[in-house]
Amino acid sequence: MSNPKRHHYLPQVYLENFCQEGGLWVYNDIDKSIKNIPKINAAVINHFYTRENNDGTKDYELEKRLSFIEGEAGKIIRKLILQQEITSEDKGKFSLFISLLQHRTPFAVNKLHQFMDHPLLKWVKEQQIENGIYDNFITEYEEKYGMAREFQKQLLENSEIQLTKTGEWGFLFDTAIEIAKLYSQMQWHFIYTTKTNFITSDNPLIYYEPNIDIEPYGYGIATPTVEKFIPISSNLILKIGDFGKGTSYGLLNDRKIIRYINSSIFVRRKQFVFANNREQLEFLLKRTNDYKRKEIIKIN
Repeated sequence: MSNPKRHHYLPQVYLENFCQEGGLWVYNDIDKSIKNIPKINAAVINHFYTRENNDGTKDYELEKRLSFIEGEAGKIIRKLILQQEITSEDKGKFSLFISLLQHRTPFAVNKLHQFMDHPLLKWVKEQQIENGIYDNFITEYEEKYGMAREFQKQLLENSEIQLTKTGEWGFLFDTAIEIAKLYSQMQWHFIYTTKTNFITSDNPLIYYEPNIDIEPYGYGIATPTVEKFIPISSNLILKIGDFGKGTSYGLLNDRKIIRYINSSIFVRRKQFVFANNREQLEFLLKRTNDYKRKEIIKIN
């Protein structure tokens, strides 16, 4: 396999399902523009997954592994678009693909940095060091996440927590694998539409607050009654429910509900929203008044 330098944090095998005649309509939150671009130029950063070895050579292993996962997911997406049922093995593979869509982006990296810089986390680490229990932590994570021994001194001096690029991806991918295990154990419902289109964004998986009392703990993907949605194509979206067996398939042509889902995707964007037509993006921009939901880092 070659060593490509252009790395797509949203895979082309995913974005192509929102294209029309090879083009992808994109809303850019930075300059408020709506443009049509080839999918090859969407959600791409040079050498985003490339790591550098000690001798200065480039390591493309991460990009190659992602490409393999994308290839497997592409086969499953094609089956779904053809309205074919997927197997339990497919569900396991696709769970990892979905989870990686959350954890392989520049925004996931930024969120990790914010979390590592959180004052409460810094205080906890300092207390661990002062009480002499940090050695076990640093021994376990030195190789896994690139935390050097001198990190302890740096932490005490300025409370900064740093990861190498290898460490960042190691942490994020370990998290993605654990979340994928949860997704694979939940109820899935694939929803098709023939009357309108779903959109997607650079933050493609959204979830709705539970209808149970969750105070004071907050909620997450495993909280009962939390519904998770991820668009698969312009005519297909996946709803992930609570823990339980079963995968089902259905049809949804209620435009009001679809507009509500699309609006939720639009306001949860990080920077980009993708659709197969300009009019839909213009409609959602007007409908939401360009509102953007801010994500708050929580330490629960």
